[in-house]
Amino acid sequence: MEQTREITLAQSLTYGTLSEGASVLVLQEAMGWSPPRSGRRIELGPGLLSRLSDGLPRNLSPSVRDQEPDLAGLFRAMGATWLLPLVFQKRLIGILGLNTKFQPLSLIEDRLFYQALSVQWTSLLVGASLARQTAEKRELELLSGLRAFTFHDLKNAGGALKLLSHNAKRNMEDPEFREELLFCLENISGQIESSLEGLLSPYSQDYSRLSDFSPADRIREVVRALGLESTPALKVVVEAKESPPVRGNPKAFDTTLRNLLINAREILEGQSLPGEIRVGVRDEGEHLSVVVSDNGPGMSREFMETRLFRPFQTTKKKGTGLGLFSCKLLLEQSGGRIGAASREGEGSEFWITYPRAFGNLPERTLPEM
Repeated sequence: MEQTREITLAQSLTYGTLSEGASVLVLQEAMGWSPPRSGRRIELGPGLLSRLSDGLPRNLSPSVRDQEPDLAGLFRAMGATWLLPLVFQKRLIGILGLNTKFQPLSLIEDRLFYQALSVQWTSLLVGASLARQTAEKRELELLSGLRAFTFHDLKNAGGALKLLSHNAKRNMEDPEFREELLFCLENISGQIESSLEGLLSPYSQDYSRLSDFSPADRIREVVRALGLESTPALKVVVEAKESPPVRGNPKAFDTTLRNLLINAREILEGQSLPGEIRVGVRDEGEHLSVVVSDNGPGMSREFMETRLFRPFQTTKKKGTGLGLFSCKLLLEQSGGRIGAASREGEGSEFWITYPRAFGNLPERTLPEM
């Protein structure tokens, strides 16, 4: 606004906007004067709206004062001697009012100048409106994705409780099992509480905050919390005694690993061969990958290339397809990535990759000169 005021030598400047389908001009900002609070909403009659929709600049001339009282009233309300209608796609979206401190020497030249200024302001106003709409759309998409993922997380917690209940019927007399059961219940309770917090306050769930953590430690805790090792007809092999720290988001890592393990367990349910899930850490130089593999039915090449990691695409009978899609977004938001390899009849392998923590990168050998 200051730049516009300088190039037009205006004593004051005011601009207002109209919502689509509305006839009330709302003064958004004024420079060089202060309109009364009661005058910040100006009703425009149908005739005046129609005339201003041509986009032509208007000057407060004697003929306007005498013959167009509605337009003269708008000049007074905006404290202006020039009115520049802002028109986009034949619709009046706003008005710029200028109070210049000189009389026009050439109305034709002034009108051409103000016409160009009107076009520039219209472009700025439309650009700002589109940017705001895009931001609002992205915000809604983010909220929708977070809530969908929250419901998926609650579904996983329910599945874990069902599994614990099934195992408790067979092992409740075992003191070690009871100890593990309490640990698992506390962990699942924490997951449910965190999921409900995410549902009620989605912006409090920060999956982009980075810290250093040990993948091996997180693997042992997640596997133990799910109670997979006590699941009948399922062999779980954890090959992750120690690992160097990585830089990422532990919550995103835990959520993704938990989702991969639950998916593997559900895929293996009901198959004739004994199910096996293996979890390990793979050193890839500047990165570490946590690998989850199973001996399930695998996935087709077509599914891998066109549907994997996409919402509402799944190979499970009761799946939603939201889990892997959401996990991919969470990992990418925190500097990680997820990948997969599979062939029908040969099982599947998924991996979560994060960069090594600063100060823990492997030494590089310089080439000999």
